[in-house]
Amino acid sequence: MSLKGIVLAGGAGTRLHPVTRSVSKQLLPIYDKPMVYYPLSTLMLAGIRDILLISTPEDLPLFKRLLVDGQQWVFP
Repeated sequence: MSLKGIVLAGGAGTRLHPVTRSVSKQLLPIYDKPMVYYPLSTLMLAGIRDILLISTPEDLPLFKRLLVDGQQWVFP
C-alpha cells in the first residue's frame, strides 16, 4: 500500500495582506524557496511520493509553472 499526501494551498491569505494580494501565501519565498516546498519536502522525507496539491483556480497555473510535473522531485 502506498501512502498519499495532500497539501492544502488555497485561501486568500488575508492576514498577510497586502503582500498576498498578488500571489498565494504558499508561493511567497521563505528564506530561499517558496513556502509550498516545506510541506512537500516533509511528506517526501516521510516516504510519501503521491501528493495532491489543492489550491484556488486562480493560483493553480502558478503552482503548475513552479512544480511542473514533479520530475525534479524524483530521487533514485
